[in-house]
Amino acid sequence: GAYLAYVELMKLWGMEALPESEFTVEVVSDTFYGTAWRNAGMKWIEPDTMEYYRYEGDEDFTMTVHDDGSVFEGFYDRSYLEKTDKYSSFISGNHAYVTIEKNGDENRERLLLVKDSFGHSLAPFLAYHFDLEIIDLRYYKASAAALALETGCDRVLIINNMDSLTGAATLGLLGME
Repeated sequence: GAYLAYVELMKLWGMEALPESEFTVEVVSDTFYGTAWRNAGMKWIEPDTMEYYRYEGDEDFTMTVHDDGSVFEGFYDRSYLEKTDKYSSFISGNHAYVTIEKNGDENRERLLLVKDSFGHSLAPFLAYHFDLEIIDLRYYKASAAALALETGCDRVLIINNMDSLTGAATLGLLGME
C-alpha cells in the first residue's frame, strides 16, 4: 500500500517514481498483527506479513530521532521486530520529530512530512527523492509552519488518519493561520 501511495504522490508532483522492479522485497515478519487486531478481540484472524521494500543505497541515509538523540543508518530499527509492535521498526516508531537525510548529498529537496503512524512505511520511499523532516502532531507541540521555514522545506505532505487529524486538538499545531 505504501508503494502505491508513493507512486501516486510522484505522479501528482510530476516526478518519476522508482519502478517496483528496482526494489527487493524483504519479508521481515510473517506474524504481524496490527493495532486494530490487538484491540478487536478477533484472535482467529491469521497474521499478516510485513515487508520492507529495499532499494540500492537505502542504507546511505542517516535517521535521527530528535526526541532521544538516537541515530540509525537507514530507515529501520530492527529491534522492534522482536516486539509486539513490529510496525514501529519503520522509522523507529512514534516520535515527535525525526529527520532522514541522504549522506553526502547536500542539494536535495527537503520535505516536511506531517504524519501519524500511517506515514511510517511511506517515509523510505519519499527519502529516495527528498531529505525528510518528519513530525507527528500527537507529540510535536511546536509550530509545523515554523519548522518548515527553519529547515528550508520545499514541500509539505500531510499523511494522517483524517478522523484523528480533524477530531483532535492537533490541527492548530500546523501553525498556518
